[in-house]
Amino acid sequence: GARLLSAVSPTPVMTLHYFDIRGRGEAIRLALHDQGVVFDERPITNDEWARDRTDGLKQRMIDAGRLPFGQLPMLDAGAAGDIVQSHAILRFLGRTHGWYGGTPAALAAVDAAAEGTEDVRKRLLEKKEDPEARAIYFADGGEARLWLGHYDALIARSPTPFVGRSPSPTHADYLLFDLLDTHEAWDPERTAAILGELPALASWRKGMARRPGIAMYLASTARRPYMTT
Repeated sequence: GARLLSAVSPTPVMTLHYFDIRGRGEAIRLALHDQGVVFDERPITNDEWARDRTDGLKQRMIDAGRLPFGQLPMLDAGAAGDIVQSHAILRFLGRTHGWYGGTPAALAAVDAAAEGTEDVRKRLLEKKEDPEARAIYFADGGEARLWLGHYDALIARSPTPFVGRSPSPTHADYLLFDLLDTHEAWDPERTAAILGELPALASWRKGMARRPGIAMYLASTARRPYMTT
């Protein structure tokens, strides 16, 4: 059944529909918890989703107009309707709760940092079925060190504690936090070694993990395992 994961208000006004894993839903969960937004979850099993069956949840939600791209996550945002695409959900939450605003230049800085995480994620996950390619990715001088080094430099140059040069955390921070967790799930030893070479990024991660809403979530049973297979 659904899980109520926050306690700022007695009544959740949003429901996150996603599989019972971290995946594309995790940055959204981090944002909601960090911002103290009351929400519920609708965990979906693979059998229930039934990707290739006309009587499965996927096809029923498509037929009902709730999934224009046939993909999860989907946020049922109450009066705002159903919102899909993980980055669109995050930006909607940012606009709604006040952490995604400012000048066009300020928004561009946040979006650039956020979209960069997508480039890195794709480079890592495309190596999912190839242990040799994954080892090269994490090796000294590999793509992991290169790309995470870019984020270390962004944070070191930021006039604020956050990756998008914003006064408070934004979707760029939640996406980057999840990206580091994803690297850690694939290769904890090499990820730790890389972060040891990137002090700004390592310090930023510790600071994010200490934020009250995130710390409570990370310590709770609500946090899913990361699925590497």
